[in-house]
Amino acid sequence: MTREEALHNLNLPPDAGPEAVEKAYQRLARRYPPEFHPDKFRTIDESYRQLTSLPAMIEKLLAPVIEDSKLDPALLAFDPLVPEANLEDALCEIRTAALAEALWKQSSPDRASKSK
Repeated sequence: MTREEALHNLNLPPDAGPEAVEKAYQRLARRYPPEFHPDKFRTIDESYRQLTSLPAMIEKLLAPVIEDSKLDPALLAFDPLVPEANLEDALCEIRTAALAEALWKQSSPDRASKSK
């Protein structure tokens, strides 16, 4: 889905800002709730995610530079999703660090000086 398609799905003009995107999404989500209009809501939600996702924002910010320098936009495309294995490893490291800090708190300089 392109930015133009996403803007069209949310009934927004091409120069719509983040506030307009947010308001349009909220308005349309209330008008077409997923319980009663699942297909329409899915389209609205996908459009909103396209307009507010990190790659879409980077593409919007770099669009003038890309057009001026004649770079291929595909060179700047990337998948922001983290592989599941890396996510589990990161969570494990965070959990281990939090447990280590909770169990073996380093004495603060104030406590060390008071106990002497």
